Amino acid sequence: MIPLIRIENPIPCTIIRRENRFTVIIEVDNKRYKAWINNTGRLKEYLRRGLSGFCIVNEGEKNDYRLFAISSSDNMAVIIDTLLQMKAFEESIENKLLSSFKRCRIIRRNVTLYNSKIDYLLSCNSKSIYLEVKSAVLKGKDYAMYPDCPSIRGQKHIIDLIRNVEDGRESAIMFIAAIPDIRYFAPFKEGDPVIYSLIYDAYRKGVSLYSMQIVYDINRNMIMLLNGDIPIFPSEE
Repeated sequence: MIPLIRIENPIPCTIIRRENRFTVIIEVDNKRYKAWINNTGRLKEYLRRGLSGFCIVNEGEKNDYRLFAISSSDNMAVIIDTLLQMKAFEESIENKLLSSFKRCRIIRRNVTLYNSKIDYLLSCNSKSIYLEVKSAVLKGKDYAMYPDCPSIRGQKHIIDLIRNVEDGRESAIMFIAAIPDIRYFAPFKEGDPVIYSLIYDAYRKGVSLYSMQIVYDINRNMIMLLNGDIPIFPSEE
Protein backbone atom coordinates (compact mmCIF):
# COMPACT_ATOMS: atom_id res chain seq x y z
CA MET A 1 0.00 0.00 0.00
CA ILE A 2 1.25 3.47 -0.91
CA PRO A 3 -0.05 6.55 0.97
CA LEU A 4 -1.61 9.16 -1.31
CA ILE A 5 -3.75 11.64 0.63
CA ARG A 6 -4.11 12.33 4.34
CA ILE A 7 -7.64 13.09 5.53
CA GLU A 8 -7.53 15.72 8.25
CA ASN A 9 -9.97 15.34 11.14
CA PRO A 10 -12.25 12.60 9.77
CA ILE A 11 -15.48 12.21 11.70
CA PRO A 12 -17.18 8.81 12.14
CA CYS A 13 -20.86 8.97 11.24
CA THR A 14 -23.83 6.66 10.76
CA ILE A 15 -25.96 6.59 7.63
CA ILE A 16 -29.66 7.29 8.19
CA ARG A 17 -30.97 7.70 4.62
CA ARG A 18 -30.28 9.32 1.28
CA GLU A 19 -32.44 12.42 1.01
CA ASN A 20 -31.75 13.31 -2.62
CA ARG A 21 -29.07 13.09 -5.30
CA PHE A 22 -26.55 15.14 -3.34
CA THR A 23 -27.65 14.86 0.29
CA VAL A 24 -27.51 12.09 2.87
CA ILE A 25 -28.92 12.27 6.38
CA ILE A 26 -26.27 11.11 8.85
CA GLU A 27 -25.93 10.84 12.62
CA VAL A 28 -22.94 12.17 14.55
CA ASP A 29 -22.88 11.89 18.35
CA ASN A 30 -26.60 11.03 18.42
CA LYS A 31 -27.57 14.13 16.42
CA ARG A 32 -28.76 14.18 12.83
CA TYR A 33 -27.17 16.30 10.11
CA LYS A 34 -27.15 16.71 6.36
CA ALA A 35 -24.06 15.52 4.52
CA TRP A 36 -23.12 16.36 0.93
CA ILE A 37 -22.11 13.62 -1.50
CA ASN A 38 -20.71 14.27 -4.98
CA ASN A 39 -21.17 10.76 -6.38
CA THR A 40 -24.34 10.66 -8.49
CA GLY A 41 -24.43 6.86 -8.67
CA ARG A 42 -27.22 5.06 -6.86
CA LEU A 43 -24.85 3.65 -4.20
CA LYS A 44 -27.67 1.53 -2.80
CA GLU A 45 -25.33 -0.92 -1.10
CA TYR A 46 -23.57 1.92 0.76
CA LEU A 47 -26.21 4.49 1.65
CA ARG A 48 -28.23 2.14 3.84
CA ARG A 49 -29.49 2.91 7.31
CA GLY A 50 -27.11 1.89 10.07
CA LEU A 51 -23.92 1.62 8.01
CA SER A 52 -20.83 3.37 9.35
CA GLY A 53 -19.21 6.12 7.33
CA PHE A 54 -16.65 8.88 7.51
CA CYS A 55 -17.25 12.58 7.02
CA ILE A 56 -15.36 15.85 7.09
CA VAL A 57 -16.77 19.21 8.10
CA ASN A 58 -18.20 20.99 5.05
CA GLU A 59 -17.23 24.52 6.09
CA GLY A 60 -19.13 27.40 4.56
CA GLU A 61 -21.47 25.13 2.61
CA LYS A 62 -25.18 24.39 2.79
CA ASN A 63 -24.71 20.93 4.30
CA ASP A 64 -22.92 20.44 7.61
CA TYR A 65 -20.70 17.57 6.50
CA ARG A 66 -19.25 15.90 3.42
CA LEU A 67 -19.56 12.10 3.36
CA PHE A 68 -16.50 10.59 1.69
CA ALA A 69 -16.25 6.93 2.71
CA ILE A 70 -18.26 3.93 3.93
CA SER A 71 -16.77 1.26 6.19
CA SER A 72 -16.11 -2.07 4.53
CA SER A 73 -14.08 -3.84 7.23
CA ASP A 74 -12.39 -3.08 10.54
CA ASN A 75 -9.65 -1.05 8.88
CA MET A 76 -10.69 -0.31 5.30
CA ALA A 77 -13.44 1.83 3.79
CA VAL A 78 -14.89 2.38 0.34
CA ILE A 79 -14.18 5.86 -1.06
CA ILE A 80 -17.42 7.14 -2.59
CA ASP A 81 -16.19 10.72 -2.97
CA THR A 82 -15.38 11.27 -6.66
CA LEU A 83 -13.29 14.39 -6.01
CA LEU A 84 -11.02 12.41 -3.70
CA GLN A 85 -10.85 9.62 -6.27
CA MET A 86 -9.66 12.11 -8.88
CA LYS A 87 -7.20 13.68 -6.46
CA ALA A 88 -5.79 10.20 -5.79
CA PHE A 89 -5.35 9.71 -9.53
CA GLU A 90 -3.57 13.06 -9.82
CA GLU A 91 -1.26 12.23 -6.91
CA SER A 92 -0.46 8.91 -8.54
CA ILE A 93 0.37 10.59 -11.85
CA GLU A 94 2.49 13.28 -10.20
CA ASN A 95 4.48 10.73 -8.19
CA LYS A 96 4.91 8.28 -11.12
CA LEU A 97 3.09 5.48 -9.29
CA LEU A 98 1.13 4.11 -12.26
CA SER A 99 3.19 1.90 -14.55
CA SER A 100 1.25 2.88 -17.67
CA PHE A 101 1.58 6.60 -16.94
CA LYS A 102 5.17 7.00 -15.72
CA ARG A 103 5.99 9.36 -18.59
CA CYS A 104 2.77 11.33 -18.38
CA ARG A 105 1.83 14.68 -16.94
CA ILE A 106 -1.47 16.51 -16.67
CA ILE A 107 -1.73 19.38 -19.16
CA ARG A 108 -5.30 20.51 -18.49
CA ARG A 109 -8.36 19.49 -16.53
CA ASN A 110 -11.99 19.54 -17.66
CA VAL A 111 -11.20 19.86 -21.37
CA THR A 112 -13.69 20.10 -24.24
CA LEU A 113 -13.78 17.16 -26.65
CA TYR A 114 -16.54 17.38 -29.25
CA ASN A 115 -19.77 17.38 -27.20
CA SER A 116 -18.20 16.46 -23.86
CA LYS A 117 -16.09 17.79 -21.05
CA ILE A 118 -13.36 15.22 -20.44
CA ASP A 119 -11.53 15.08 -17.10
CA TYR A 120 -7.93 15.34 -18.30
CA LEU A 121 -5.66 16.10 -21.20
CA LEU A 122 -2.37 14.29 -20.59
CA SER A 123 0.98 14.55 -22.30
CA CYS A 124 2.65 11.12 -22.48
CA ASN A 125 5.90 10.79 -24.41
CA SER A 126 4.94 13.96 -26.31
CA LYS A 127 1.57 12.45 -27.25
CA SER A 128 -1.69 14.08 -26.18
CA ILE A 129 -4.20 11.74 -24.53
CA TYR A 130 -7.76 12.61 -23.52
CA LEU A 131 -8.55 10.64 -20.37
CA GLU A 132 -11.84 10.28 -18.53
CA VAL A 133 -12.03 8.97 -14.95
CA LYS A 134 -14.98 6.79 -13.91
CA SER A 135 -15.87 5.80 -10.35
CA ALA A 136 -16.13 2.01 -9.98
CA VAL A 137 -17.42 1.34 -6.46
CA LEU A 138 -20.06 -1.26 -7.26
CA LYS A 139 -18.73 -4.63 -6.06
CA GLY A 140 -19.23 -8.06 -7.58
CA LYS A 141 -17.89 -11.20 -5.94
CA ASP A 142 -14.24 -10.16 -6.26
CA TYR A 143 -14.32 -7.37 -8.81
CA ALA A 144 -15.26 -3.70 -9.17
CA MET A 145 -17.91 -2.56 -11.64
CA TYR A 146 -19.14 0.55 -13.47
CA PRO A 147 -21.78 1.91 -13.89
CA ASP A 148 -24.36 1.25 -11.19
CA CYS A 149 -27.09 3.24 -12.98
CA PRO A 150 -27.88 4.72 -16.42
CA SER A 151 -25.91 7.83 -17.37
CA ILE A 152 -26.50 9.85 -20.55
CA ARG A 153 -23.46 11.95 -19.66
CA GLY A 154 -21.31 8.85 -19.27
CA GLN A 155 -22.52 7.57 -22.64
CA LYS A 156 -21.55 10.86 -24.31
CA HIS A 157 -18.08 10.72 -22.77
CA ILE A 158 -17.35 7.29 -24.21
CA ILE A 159 -18.88 8.13 -27.61
CA ASP A 160 -16.63 11.18 -27.90
CA LEU A 161 -13.55 9.28 -26.73
CA ILE A 162 -14.23 6.71 -29.46
CA ARG A 163 -14.70 9.47 -32.03
CA ASN A 164 -11.39 10.98 -30.95
CA VAL A 165 -9.61 7.67 -31.67
CA GLU A 166 -11.40 7.34 -35.00
CA ASP A 167 -10.08 10.81 -35.86
CA GLY A 168 -6.53 9.58 -35.28
CA ARG A 169 -5.90 10.76 -31.74
CA GLU A 170 -5.48 9.01 -28.37
CA SER A 171 -8.18 8.37 -25.76
CA ALA A 172 -8.23 6.52 -22.44
CA ILE A 173 -10.56 5.69 -19.56
CA MET A 174 -9.39 5.10 -15.99
CA PHE A 175 -11.84 3.12 -13.84
CA ILE A 176 -11.07 3.88 -10.21
CA ALA A 177 -11.94 0.85 -8.10
CA ALA A 178 -12.18 2.56 -4.72
CA ILE A 179 -13.01 -0.61 -2.79
CA PRO A 180 -11.00 -3.32 -0.98
CA ASP A 181 -10.99 -7.05 -1.66
CA ILE A 182 -11.23 -7.04 -5.46
CA ARG A 183 -8.97 -8.52 -8.11
CA TYR A 184 -10.14 -6.88 -11.33
CA PHE A 185 -12.59 -4.51 -13.06
CA ALA A 186 -15.52 -5.43 -15.30
CA PRO A 187 -18.32 -3.34 -16.86
CA PHE A 188 -21.80 -3.85 -15.40
CA LYS A 189 -24.44 -4.53 -18.01
CA GLU A 190 -27.44 -4.14 -15.70
CA GLY A 191 -26.29 -0.67 -14.65
CA ASP A 192 -26.50 0.78 -18.16
CA PRO A 193 -26.61 -1.60 -21.16
CA VAL A 194 -25.63 1.25 -23.49
CA ILE A 195 -22.48 2.09 -21.53
CA TYR A 196 -21.71 -1.64 -21.28
CA SER A 197 -21.77 -1.93 -25.07
CA LEU A 198 -19.86 1.33 -25.53
CA ILE A 199 -17.03 0.13 -23.28
CA TYR A 200 -16.57 -2.92 -25.50
CA ASP A 201 -16.80 -0.77 -28.62
CA ALA A 202 -14.18 1.55 -27.16
CA TYR A 203 -11.94 -1.44 -26.36
CA ARG A 204 -12.21 -2.79 -29.90
CA LYS A 205 -11.58 0.59 -31.53
CA GLY A 206 -8.45 1.42 -29.55
CA VAL A 207 -9.50 3.46 -26.54
CA SER A 208 -7.04 2.48 -23.79
CA LEU A 209 -8.76 1.06 -20.70
CA TYR A 210 -7.12 1.13 -17.26
CA SER A 211 -8.12 0.50 -13.67
CA MET A 212 -6.49 1.32 -10.34
CA GLN A 213 -7.47 0.32 -6.81
CA ILE A 214 -7.57 2.72 -3.88
CA VAL A 215 -9.09 2.52 -0.37
CA TYR A 216 -9.43 4.62 2.75
CA ASP A 217 -7.25 3.27 5.57
CA ILE A 218 -9.30 3.97 8.70
CA ASN A 219 -6.43 3.55 11.17
CA ARG A 220 -4.03 5.83 9.29
CA ASN A 221 -6.58 8.39 8.05
CA MET A 222 -5.05 7.94 4.61
CA ILE A 223 -6.23 7.24 1.10
CA MET A 224 -3.98 4.44 -0.09
CA LEU A 225 -3.02 3.10 -3.48
CA LEU A 226 -3.39 -0.69 -3.34
CA ASN A 227 -2.79 -1.50 -6.99
CA GLY A 228 -1.99 0.91 -9.78
CA ASP A 229 -2.85 -1.51 -12.56
CA ILE A 230 -5.57 -4.04 -11.84
CA PRO A 231 -6.71 -6.22 -14.73
CA ILE A 232 -9.52 -5.16 -17.05
CA PHE A 233 -11.89 -7.96 -18.04
CA PRO A 234 -14.12 -6.72 -20.85
CA SER A 235 -14.96 -10.28 -21.86
CA GLU A 236 -18.16 -10.36 -23.89
CA GLU A 237 -20.91 -12.92 -23.46
